[in-house]
Amino acid sequence: MDQTVVNGSIAAAVGNGTAGGIPGLESDTNWTTAVVAHVDLTPVLSPFESWQKVLIVLVIGICMVLTITGNILVLVSFIVDRTIRQPSNYFIASLAATDMLIGKAIVIM
Repeated sequence: MDQTVVNGSIAAAVGNGTAGGIPGLESDTNWTTAVVAHVDLTPVLSPFESWQKVLIVLVIGICMVLTITGNILVLVSFIVDRTIRQPSNYFIASLAATDMLIGKAIVIM
């Protein structure tokens, strides 16, 4: 198969002179079929306006800060106040620690 590039398009010549592409059936004339794949090089535009991007970043940033701060407060209250150290509250402290670590990992990325 021969390939040539013409005006940003790739043209590939296929065919070997057989009739209808069936091996063993030769035609009277040689023929070539050109397959053209056009390459579109136009830039992709953003689906959001600038003010929408700023608003999305602010909302996500506020959510991350609130998530980390709230989980830190839960862990600090669990460590400081001995009366809430019941077996059922260890599960809540574990969830708060895990959620805080996931929130920090998202901030870092």
